[in-house]
Amino acid sequence: MEQIKGAKYDDGKPRPSLVPVEAIEAIMQVREFGKAKYADAEDWRKVPREKWLDALLRHVLHIWDNPLALDYESGLPALWHVITNAAFLCAAYKDELDKARGEWAKDVLDEKAVDGCENSQCAYSSTTCGCIRYNDVSHCKKRKGVRRE
Repeated sequence: MEQIKGAKYDDGKPRPSLVPVEAIEAIMQVREFGKAKYADAEDWRKVPREKWLDALLRHVLHIWDNPLALDYESGLPALWHVITNAAFLCAAYKDELDKARGEWAKDVLDEKAVDGCENSQCAYSSTTCGCIRYNDVSHCKKRKGVRRE
């Protein structure tokens, strides 16, 4: 590929601009409340995952009939607490989720031929090939008899 001066080559890279700014702002405000309450911005990492699941479900139940409900303690929208708890769970389960996605890829993709990937073994790793890492396997060959939806 010919390099063009001043060009930006970022095909296949994640696009943070696709994330709604409102979601980021919601998480920031809940985190600010949590930091003031617990005095440690990183204490959430020490909390067992089950407690984040419980908190997430409590907030989901709170907004079930009224998505505009406010959290009783923080005064912030309970929906914002839902997205923050979900973010904590994404971080807590990151390694397991990456492994599960890699296992899914093994089941779905042809073992030796993955179109568009430099590494012919990329179906076996969730971090070496963009088609797995960013969950975009549309360009990868399907294993015979396996149907993707």
